[in-house]
Amino acid sequence: METFIKQWEKPKSLTEAPQPAPVPALKTTPIQPTPIPIVMTSPIQPTPTPKGGMTAKEITAKLTALSSPANDKFIDSAQFVVNKWFNSGGFSTASFNENKQDLQKIIDYSLKNNWRPVLITLPISQVLLDNLDPHYMNEFVYEPVKEVNVKNIHYIDFTLNPQLTKNYDLFSNSDHLNNIGATVTSYLLLQELIKAGYLPKEADGYDYH
Repeated sequence: METFIKQWEKPKSLTEAPQPAPVPALKTTPIQPTPIPIVMTSPIQPTPTPKGGMTAKEITAKLTALSSPANDKFIDSAQFVVNKWFNSGGFSTASFNENKQDLQKIIDYSLKNNWRPVLITLPISQVLLDNLDPHYMNEFVYEPVKEVNVKNIHYIDFTLNPQLTKNYDLFSNSDHLNNIGATVTSYLLLQELIKAGYLPKEADGYDYH
């Protein structure tokens, strides 16, 4: 079985690129990062509102809107994903340890080249979080992140945001965002990177009118 780093090092077309496994997270205290000095190699270009995309006002409205409860599609999807993660054998100890080593290599390579890596846990739906074993996220997310994150890389955990996890209008199924959800999460990521000092305020080119 090829590890993630071997796949990552190979040139791939967009259709051949390996899809990352979903990485959910438990509601615990996020890892507190130690700031790393910014290394700018080129001017930062603002991130404009995509043509035909959502404005900042529309994104805020979507985040604060009440979502309908999880329907049968999300419940069935959550049960399918839990069964896949726990019973398919895809999370063997050997392959998981290899992936941790690969992540450490990516972090080390980034820092060696004066890049500022950021670790991110993307949101999954609340119905999936509720169906996971209480120890699953600590075992497969937080503890591994703690082990590889010896350089105190900034860590952003979007599963701690109930405006995302409980808003089923942002998901296509229990563990994948839809286009609107991806747009909203990308906006929040941009704001977090600005807040943490990774990007200047000028990087925000969204329409706020």
